[in-house]
Amino acid sequence: MIKPLTRLTLTLTIAFTLLIYAASLLGQILPPSPISAYLSFHDTEVNIQVMESRTHQAIDLGTISEFTEGLFGWSADGRLAFSSHRDGNQEIYVWDGTSLTNISQNPASDEMPAWSADGRLAFVSDRDGNLEIYIWDGTSLTNISQNPTEDASPAWSADGRLTFTSKRDGNPEIYMWDGTALTNLSQNRSIDVYSIWSADGRLAFRSNRDANWEIYLWDGSSLTNISQNGATDDLPTWSADGRLAFISDRDGNWEIYIWDKTTLTNISQNAAFDGSPVWSTDGRLAFMSTRNGNNEIYLWDSTSLTNISQSIFQDGLPTWSADGRLAFVSDRDGNSEIYLWDGISLTNITQTPNQHESAPTWWSP
Repeated sequence: MIKPLTRLTLTLTIAFTLLIYAASLLGQILPPSPISAYLSFHDTEVNIQVMESRTHQAIDLGTISEFTEGLFGWSADGRLAFSSHRDGNQEIYVWDGTSLTNISQNPASDEMPAWSADGRLAFVSDRDGNLEIYIWDGTSLTNISQNPTEDASPAWSADGRLTFTSKRDGNPEIYMWDGTALTNLSQNRSIDVYSIWSADGRLAFRSNRDANWEIYLWDGSSLTNISQNGATDDLPTWSADGRLAFISDRDGNWEIYIWDKTTLTNISQNAAFDGSPVWSTDGRLAFMSTRNGNNEIYLWDSTSLTNISQSIFQDGLPTWSADGRLAFVSDRDGNSEIYLWDGISLTNITQTPNQHESAPTWWSP
């Protein structure tokens, strides 16, 4: 079994807002991005830093132990899934509002939970010796990828189809599982990764088929390049009404752009780093920004921008619940924990002072 720390090489490249542990998992699949992540050694500690390749500006993200968690999210009924190392290895936990349950229960590494609309949970595990996609239906666990190559980054459509990235054809491609069969959707010898579904069944993903990273849209029959720029475009995310937000360095630094099917608008408008955009069901956009000198969570409501984390510490990786609560990761209590903002106050919901939690995911239809 390949351990997470050995997967993380001294120099690896990923999008900044996926953070470092995701890089250790996906480094076997994802190609270089303009954001470099690397390790720096200081006595007995291993620190993680990121650097923008043009400016060479480095940001220290902390020690390796502070980012040993995977991606996370909310369910439609308000459960929060995330991965944690609290039991000595990476496992998937579900928080139901009062208690935590370990649903993966395996000595392997389990990461990247993603909820379906009907409450099934897909995640990545190396329990069979390589990275595979597993689905937990509340009682049992099924390996749906069944391949000796690497499979990662599961994403559900509203009608229950599951896409993920796989190298089974020799290069990273987007595959779709419809409950019975597996189909290669991207069909290209370039690199296609990071798929995400819209509410009406369109699929956005990242590809370098035009010699640079662009956002492509698959509508069920054809592919369209919607970013159309020589810069790097990455991390697409859909709103409920079909707008697509993504990050781009087309203006010389990383900014948040919104595509409304006809026009593209820069909504972050700042010389700092802006990334990790995520939509609420009512059309608000949360993202991470370093405009105040540290990572903070900002909220854009179509007219104004509000700093909702208000901290001198590191806050990042926001994710919305269906009912408008916002979870994010912060080290304000001395270690990386998951905090919940309900529109008024902040609550630490993981409460593990000697461990580090990160990247939660809500179940949402």
